[in-house]
Amino acid sequence: ESCLRINASDYYSVSLQRLNANLNKEFEEIENFLSRNIDVKNRSLEMNDLPITPSSSLEEARQIKTERNQIFVSYSHSDKRWLSNLQKMLQPLIRGQEILYWDDTKIKPGSKWREEIQQALESAKVAVLLVSPNFLASNFIAEHELPHLLKAAESEGLTVIWIYVGECRYDLTEIKDYQAAHDISQPLDMLASGKRNKELVKVSKAIEAAMTS
Repeated sequence: ESCLRINASDYYSVSLQRLNANLNKEFEEIENFLSRNIDVKNRSLEMNDLPITPSSSLEEARQIKTERNQIFVSYSHSDKRWLSNLQKMLQPLIRGQEILYWDDTKIKPGSKWREEIQQALESAKVAVLLVSPNFLASNFIAEHELPHLLKAAESEGLTVIWIYVGECRYDLTEIKDYQAAHDISQPLDMLASGKRNKELVKVSKAIEAAMTS
């Protein structure tokens, strides 16, 4: 009997130890669970306290438009002679800083020329078109410059001024909807030097008026 009582006592002692161990393990798991959840909650609160930039503000920043404050001259490289004539006539205004002037001769070697043209298009207040067969034949002008300029003329107040350099089918394009800067009964390339300069003076005055309006 004594032997049986000792074994029973040992059995209950071992059982109690196992119970305590199991309880301690469960309490430990509960503590870990609560600790993890409290930590996650605190982190969530900290994240909520951080300033968040609304997506609408980012969108507004993207939509900020460049100030339109310069002349953009669109021409065919085959008509550089006529570009030079226009530059000479506008030089007094450019030198006196009464107007800001841009054409693609201002693009420096090594520059990202497409980006510079795009920026100049977006900065144009007045677009001057040197209209000729070469101008209308240019795919780059037709696909990249004209659509941008004519859209800005419709919706952003850009002024389109065109010069009739040489006889061509401008009447088949949207250019026909805009008033030329001079008498187009005769293109510039059909005029004598004196009359041509007279017409270019009219052009320069029209550009000046558009830039200062």
